Amino acid sequence: MDWALEQARFEAQHSQLEVKLKQETERLSASQQEHIALKEQHRNQLLDLSARHERELSSQLQQHQQHTLALTQDYQTR
Repeated sequence: MDWALEQARFEAQHSQLEVKLKQETERLSASQQEHIALKEQHRNQLLDLSARHERELSSQLQQHQQHTLALTQDYQTR
């Protein structure tokens, strides 16, 4: 085969591979950015859930303490 034809074919394949590599690199980058965003969203949801749970437990503890105090005072007045 003609050397120039082989060289042209090689360069065309090389260019196609470079384009595919660039596309895949961009796709990977977009996927990584989406992963980072989802991870941050999940972290924020966990923080929110943890804070809500802490408030609920604090409220339950306060109710329990008030109930215990009321029972103690009721017992002492008898």
